[in-house]
Amino acid sequence: MKETINNQIFVNKDDYQNQFKYDVCRIIEELNKLPFDFYISGGVIGKFFLKERSRYIKDIDIVTNCDLKEVEMIFRKHFDVDEFIISPFSKVLYAETFICLIRLDGNIIQIDGTKAEWFDRIKPEMYKLNGISFKGVPFEYLIATKIHALISENERPYKHLVDIYSVSKLDQSLFDKQEIKRYLEIYNAYEDKNKKLINKPAARLRLSIEENKRFNGSEILTTLQAGYNVSKETMIEEVNKWLKTF
Repeated sequence: MKETINNQIFVNKDDYQNQFKYDVCRIIEELNKLPFDFYISGGVIGKFFLKERSRYIKDIDIVTNCDLKEVEMIFRKHFDVDEFIISPFSKVLYAETFICLIRLDGNIIQIDGTKAEWFDRIKPEMYKLNGISFKGVPFEYLIATKIHALISENERPYKHLVDIYSVSKLDQSLFDKQEIKRYLEIYNAYEDKNKKLINKPAARLRLSIEENKRFNGSEILTTLQAGYNVSKETMIEEVNKWLKTF
């Protein structure tokens, strides 16, 4: 049974200096005013659960079911948009993705978005960041996206290994493994339908990673951010053990 937790955190001075390189709270407050459905995802949600083991946040992720051309028009009307790009590789990996750079008080802020076919199957939760309420994806969804990245042949950032290692060390009452599996099956069904990622029938969904897999991104920086001093091999071994408990 998943434990009910208080999804509220307050950002301290050190967070603003070292992790929040822009005013995340203010951006979320502005995003809340936009006239389309979306949920906050990514590192913002991870911070609620991973706490001191969460990595630095350098952008804001959202998930939506709206047409991205319409999203672009809304963003350009509401924000000082420096650039809005519907990612050229999105048709290979996902339904659609975008990267938006906006200007706020002289800073450039990046918002990454995904249009998900399964949006109506996500069960959002309410979060508060310094008293600002917003809808975000459940922790189980976020975990599933990172496991999916680890078992996918197309995307294997090192940061996801570190994040899942952090998740494996959490109190297991903070999340529902059945919900994680449900989201993984949603991803898997999407892949089978579109033939754009690996074909893995739901019954054969692979919940493990091998030691010889290559990871992208800075290992040292990512582990330092999360406060770890363990090898990649140790992380892989521990993550594999945890995944086998599903």
